[in-house]
Amino acid sequence: MDKSWHEKSSDTVEERLQDLARPGAPDTITPEQWCRIIALSCEKPEDHGLSITDWTYRELADEVIKQGIVEKISSSHLGRILKKKTSNHTEFATG
Repeated sequence: MDKSWHEKSSDTVEERLQDLARPGAPDTITPEQWCRIIALSCEKPEDHGLSITDWTYRELADEVIKQGIVEKISSSHLGRILKKKTSNHTEFATG
């Protein structure tokens, strides 16, 4: 069992603020990489030599890998993350 905040009083502030271990595999894509992926999704595919006007998740995943942002990413994982990010912004904008 983890120690309570009070029981950690002798620990440093950094130690007290550490996240608890979480189940499952650790994240393999950093927040900085996600920022680059999201920024790329806002660009026009034509600017990257593609003859399409809108990104598909497959084409965006291929471009992310091509640019070396990540070594691998599935189009379905990319789509789930982008849908979360988009829905959060939409919810914020529309109240």
